Amino acid sequence: MFLLFLLVSWAGSTYAAHALGTRKGRRNCWLWGFLVGWIGVVVVACLKPRYEKRNTRPPGEDQRWAELARRQAELDRQRAR
Repeated sequence: MFLLFLLVSWAGSTYAAHALGTRKGRRNCWLWGFLVGWIGVVVVACLKPRYEKRNTRPPGEDQRWAELARRQAELDRQRAR
């Protein structure tokens, strides 16, 4: 019975670490739960999300979008005449 409790606890910590890591945009966080157990779940919970790194634009892209918006506004003005 004790062995069953250990296996369920081990599987639960693995799943919890995976679920938390997925929400934060991280991969392979299930390993924390698998190898370290519930302490690994706490570690994953303390990790910062990676969303801001995925959504940043390359340098100069904002200028290109501003230029496209300016050109579109000029075309709209010309069509309105």
